[in-house]
Amino acid sequence: MGNSIALGNNDVLGEVSGNILCVACESSDEVTQGPRSTVNGNIFASNVLLPDTPRHPAGLTPDNPITAPGTYASGSNHGGKCLIDNSKTPPITHCMLGNIDLKGSEELVFDTTNGPMQLYLQCKPGANGWCQGPNINLGGQEGIQHCTNGNCTSTTIDPTALALFGNPDTAVPLGETPLCGYDSMSSERKSLGRQSVKLGGGSQATVMFAYLPDACGGINGGSSDPDILGALWLKSFGPIGSSSNTAEIRVPDDMGARVFTRFGTGFAISIRDFVAIGINNWGSFQMPPPASSMFQ
Repeated sequence: MGNSIALGNNDVLGEVSGNILCVACESSDEVTQGPRSTVNGNIFASNVLLPDTPRHPAGLTPDNPITAPGTYASGSNHGGKCLIDNSKTPPITHCMLGNIDLKGSEELVFDTTNGPMQLYLQCKPGANGWCQGPNINLGGQEGIQHCTNGNCTSTTIDPTALALFGNPDTAVPLGETPLCGYDSMSSERKSLGRQSVKLGGGSQATVMFAYLPDACGGINGGSSDPDILGALWLKSFGPIGSSSNTAEIRVPDDMGARVFTRFGTGFAISIRDFVAIGINNWGSFQMPPPASSMFQ
């Protein structure tokens, strides 16, 4: 999902939920695909009310740039980089991240064995209320890996147990230029985003839910099948990354229910103009299954 979407030859897979939703398009024709791109679901152009962006808890400050492989585990404060909310069952570990820039085949591992993790890629606004970044820059072989109970097999892990939240969508102040530039296909001066999220394939799929409403994003290369298991909600998809046909996003059939159940009614996404399928609420796609069957 994004305000502007250029898939190149990337694939979006998933027979039920492998859909494309362009929230700033007047027509689905504005979503561009290369000749080898596959979308299992449908491409929609709709006016959607997006949820507020979850903000990092007080007491967390941006981490130093991450330029080497490492592991973040739920239930640990990692030297003050993370806070643990023990009022929830299971506890939620909140972590503030800085720029992520790995090399070669390096990977960053997030272990949710002791509970879900919520990651924040968010900057501190300046005097004019504006800031840009932090960013993620991964090549085709680098990746973010999600493991739980010693298992890093993508098909058995709940993507919403690892969530990445970016900066809220903010108007560009006079005199500033957004990091991702402007949409050249629009007659209006539409920002493509103020932070960049370039994900790599890695040795395993990146299993997560990512909501960065003021970011441009893409997949750099594509070395896994799929490269991403979960969902990406961005401002724009395609201005960065690769148009490779080996880059794949697979959306689980019950992804809408998982997001709704994990993050609450704000993420039920009210769709005000979704005439094509005759419903007006994201949560109407499917009834959430019992939580015990979803979060294992």
